[in-house]
Amino acid sequence: MAIYHLTTKFIKRSQGQSAVAKAAYNAHDLLKNDNDGKRHDYRHKGETAFSGIFISKDAPKWAHELAKDRGTLWGAVEKSETRKNSRLAKEIEIALPHELTDKQREYLVKDFVRENFMRKGLIADVSIHAPSKEGDARNHHAHILLTTREIGKEKFEKKLRDLDTRPQLLDWREKWGHLTNRHLERHGHQERVDHRTLEAQGIDREATIHLGPTATDYERDGVKTELGAVNEEIKNRNQQREHLKGLNKKIDRVLAQEARKKYLEKWRNEVLRLSTKSQTGHELITILESRGHMVARGAKDDFVILDPSGTPRPMAQTLKLSPEDLKKRLSDVDFQNVPDPEKAREKQKEILEKLALEKAASMYDRGGMASQQTAALFHNKDKQRAMLKRWRERQNEATTRKPRNGKAHTAQRQPEAQLDPLQRPQQQQKSKTQGEARREEKTARTEQTDRKQRKTAKDIQREAFEQGRRFRNSRDERERGDDGGRERER
Repeated sequence: MAIYHLTTKFIKRSQGQSAVAKAAYNAHDLLKNDNDGKRHDYRHKGETAFSGIFISKDAPKWAHELAKDRGTLWGAVEKSETRKNSRLAKEIEIALPHELTDKQREYLVKDFVRENFMRKGLIADVSIHAPSKEGDARNHHAHILLTTREIGKEKFEKKLRDLDTRPQLLDWREKWGHLTNRHLERHGHQERVDHRTLEAQGIDREATIHLGPTATDYERDGVKTELGAVNEEIKNRNQQREHLKGLNKKIDRVLAQEARKKYLEKWRNEVLRLSTKSQTGHELITILESRGHMVARGAKDDFVILDPSGTPRPMAQTLKLSPEDLKKRLSDVDFQNVPDPEKAREKQKEILEKLALEKAASMYDRGGMASQQTAALFHNKDKQRAMLKRWRERQNEATTRKPRNGKAHTAQRQPEAQLDPLQRPQQQQKSKTQGEARREEKTARTEQTDRKQRKTAKDIQREAFEQGRRFRNSRDERERGDDGGRERER
C-alpha cells in the first residue's frame, strides 16, 4: 500500500553543512564549490530516476542563467549568505507511491513543485531517487532543494520567513496528500494516503520514528542502532495493543451473549406471566399481541412467537409446554388465519411503536400520576368550597341569634379564626406590610439619634483637653497635701 511521508529541514552553515554538497548528493553528481574550492563527488551513488531545476518563467534573466548549472546556482546562494549561522537552503523530502510508474511519479513531483514553489518565485532543485538494491523495493522518494530568498532584479534579496512557519508546513503536507490521491485515482489505483496523524485519523497505534539513511544502512548490515531499538520497542507496544484489542473484543462478545441470555429470559418470564391471564387460545393470542409478542406460523406447521427483535421462537418451548399440550391450549385457533412471520413482524413493529409513544407521553407524570394529581386538585377545590359554606352558615347563625340579656346585638370585631378563609392571606399580607413600615420608621429614628450623638474630631480634642486639665488640677491638690487642707479650714 502507498505510504505518506513528507519532512522538511534547513541546510545550516552553523552545523557545517553546505548547499553545494547537498545538491551534489541529491543529484548524484560532481559539484565544485567556488567559495571554498571543495569538490563534492557522489557519482558512485548511481544515476537518479529524474533530476532537474525549476524556475518561474517570470524570473529575471540572471536567475535563469544561474539555473542552467547546479554548481553555479548553489555557489551563488552560499555567497549571498554572509552570516556564520545562515540557513542556506530548505530541503523537502517526500515518499512517492510505488504503485505508479517512473514517468507517473515524475509528473506527480512536477505538479507539486509547479503549484507550491514556482508560483511563489522560488528556485527548486528536484531529484528523484529509486530504491537501492539492498533496501526496500518500494522506497521511491524525491528531494526538493529550495532557495530561501526572493529573486530580485539583479540578485537575491530579503529572506522568506514564511517558509519557517508551522502553518506553511501543514499546508504543504495537506496539498501533497491530496495531489498524491488525485494521481492514484487518475491511474486507476484504490490505494490512498492520509496526511493527518494517526491520532487525528482515529487509529490507535503508536507511530515509529524515521531512521534515516545512516541508521538504515547499519540496520541492514546487522548492526543495532539506538533508533532501531526505539522502533522495536514501539512495534512491540503496538503488538501488545493489538493483542489487548482482540481480548477486549472477545470479552465484549461474551458479555453481549450473557446480556442477551438475560434479556431473553426476562422476555420468556413476561410471556409466561401473560399466558396465565387467559383461558382460551384466542384470549392468549390477543393478550400476547397487545404487548407486542406476535404469534405466527412456523416453517414446520407449528406456532412460533416473535421476540422483540423479530426472531421467531418456538411457542411450545417458550411457554414450557409440550407440542400436544400447546395444541390443546390453542384448539380454538384456526391455524390458517395465523399470519406468517413477515406480516407478523410488520404488525409487531406498529404495536411496539405505539407502546413506545404511550410510554413517552406518560413519562412527564412519573408513571401515571397525572390523573391522581388532577383528582387531588379538584378535591382540594371542593374542600375549600365546603369550608366557605360552613363559615357563612356560622356567620348567619351568629347574626340571627338573640342575646341572653335582652340587649340588642352589636357587631364585634371578628376573631382571626372566624375570618373568611379566602380573605386571610390578604389580611396577613396587609399586617405584614404595616409591620415593615413600623420597622423602617424605627430604623430612621435610630439613625437620626446616632447622628446627633456622633462627635466631630474637634469635640473629641476639646474633651481630651478638659480631661487633661482636670487631671492636672487634681494632681496639684494632692501635692499640696494636708497644708492646703488646713489653710482652707482656717
